[in-house]
This record gives sequence, structure tokens and C-alpha cells, in this order.
Amino acid sequence: MRNPEQELHGSLFDPTIQLHRAPSRYREVEILKENLLSFAKKGVALKEMAVLAPDLKSYLPYIEAVLGARENPLPFALFECKKRDAFSFAQGFLHLLSLRGSRFEKEEVLKLFSFPSFRKGCNMDPSDAECFCSWMRKSALLWGFDRTHRERILKGEEGSFLVRTGTWEWSFERLLFGLATLERTPFYFSLDLAPLPLVSLTEAELLGKGIDAIQRIYKATLEMEEKKLGFSEWVRFFSEMAGNFFLIKEEEKRFFLELERIGRKLFSSSSLDRKKVTAERMGCILKEFFQQKEESPISSNREVVSFHPLKEGSVPSVSVLFLLGMQEGAFPRTERKNPFLDPGFDIPSN
Repeated sequence: MRNPEQELHGSLFDPTIQLHRAPSRYREVEILKENLLSFAKKGVALKEMAVLAPDLKSYLPYIEAVLGARENPLPFALFECKKRDAFSFAQGFLHLLSLRGSRFEKEEVLKLFSFPSFRKGCNMDPSDAECFCSWMRKSALLWGFDRTHRERILKGEEGSFLVRTGTWEWSFERLLFGLATLERTPFYFSLDLAPLPLVSLTEAELLGKGIDAIQRIYKATLEMEEKKLGFSEWVRFFSEMAGNFFLIKEEEKRFFLELERIGRKLFSSSSLDRKKVTAERMGCILKEFFQQKEESPISSNREVVSFHPLKEGSVPSVSVLFLLGMQEGAFPRTERKNPFLDPGFDIPSN
């Protein structure tokens, strides 16, 4: 934070400015959360606290992990940070909806595990999700949940992909078969189902979580394909589905409540709500609605801690201000002189 050889001016006991040391960014955000909670207990409203950082994007994973933790979460909002959109609940939920009627491609499905709220909904931490995804990538998985799914996608076309090899179901069986044969006892297996001994006995529960998540996703996509509902019915269906797959904050729950309220207002005096629409159409409506919410400014009445990039003119008017990433070299940034533009720059001689 400072050069220890330099003297500190002013009172060392001035509580208006505090310095905290942290060995890592993760610990830095943990200390931040402890202080936010401390000020909140003293009666400072969350909207009266703000956090600035010269490189806010590098802190995003830690902010999501610490402030969005299942135990004692803190509501927060990120300003001028586009990267968060890729990991938000809305993007994750819309990606889940996009799997309806798809080929259930390996990477498209595994992408869900990159969204923090989905991982938390599956009771997985980032390392758990990475481990499960690694198993699936090593299992020769290609696409299709099972053979029946492939037949439906290909609509009876003949070809090599009408076999179950390379499907999710086939890959699960390989991993489970490998788990059952870890002791290398004699066993027999068909040529199309060689066991894959990647999972240890201590990791069996994690494999079960992953398999359960994929099976539920596939079941949900089938259910969406078969349904044609009215507007309000779709909103309730999506709200329930979001709760089944994601750990959603109060903010996201209000999205669906507000959407349902808008629907009631629009359809109260008409028969439009009785008109059945497809999941695809409702998905488009949801996408537009979420985008409007992501882009809209946060109300001053919202009780959230705001995060801002540290730049000129971006300091909000709040009661308590926190600064992240104040290590030497990052802030203030050291300006490097250009030897071609600065006549006073001396080129060192050998």
C-alpha cells in the first residue's frame, strides 16, 4: 500500500481512512465484505456504500463468489462492466432456454456450468464444475441425450449417428461402469461401452450431481417443446424452472414478478392471455425483457452496494467509499516516459 520508509502524515488513529492488507484478491474481497457488513450493522444503508477499483473486471469472479455466496449474500450492482453480462443469471437462463429443440451438443450444454448461479443451483463450486466438465470432455461425448433424441433430431434419417455411441447417456454409463470396476476385477463389457475409470470413489457424489443436472435439463427442454401456454402461465413456468436450476437472488425473482404484473395489466381486459404461444416466442419476450433490465439504470432506492471502475468522473456521492486493487504499480499507475517524445529522457549507456 505504501513505502514503509516514508512517514505517515496526520493522525494514525483517524478512523475516517482505513488501510487493509490482503495476500490475494479473493481475500481482499472477503475483507471488503466483512467491512460492508460491519458498516451495515452500524446503520449505513447499502446504497450509501460504493466500491471503486482501477481494474474492476479482474475482480468479477471474486465478487460473484464472495458477495453472492449462499451463506449471508450481499446484494450488489456492477456499473460500466460489460463482462458481468456473460455470467449473469439472465444470460444463463436464456442459454438454458436455447437448448430447447437443440442437438444437445457437448459444449453448448457444458456452457451452463460457467454461470455462477447455475453452479450454485447444482451445489457445485467452480472446481467441482471444472472437474465434471473435464470428465465429460474425456468420455468421447458428441451430441444427443440418447438414441431416441438423435432419432427425433434426424427425423428418421439413416446414418452413423443413429447409434447411442457418443450420447450423454452412453457417456454417463461409461463413467459409472469405470467407477464400478476401479478394483480391476474381471468383467465383461460390450465393444461399444468400454468403462472409463476417471472418477474415484470419493468423487462419486460429484458425478451424481452432474448427471442429475444434465438429466433434469433434458427433461425440462422436452417439457418446453411439448407446451403451448398463455403468457401468465409461461411466466409462472419459467419462474419455477429458474428456481429449479439456478440460485437466484431477490433481484431476479422480482424480474418474473414484474413480468407477470405487466402481463396482468396488458391482458386484464382482453383475451390475449388465453392465446397459447410457444416456448420459442416466450423466450424472445424474456430475452428482450432481461436486456432492458440489464441496461436500465439502478434506482437510487435500491438497497445494493455499487461497484464502479476507478476513473475520472466516476466517483459516486456516498457515505462510505471502498477502494480495491490499491497495490503499487496498479494505482497510481506509473507513467513510462517515451524516449522519442520526451527530450529530457536519458537513454542508459552500457
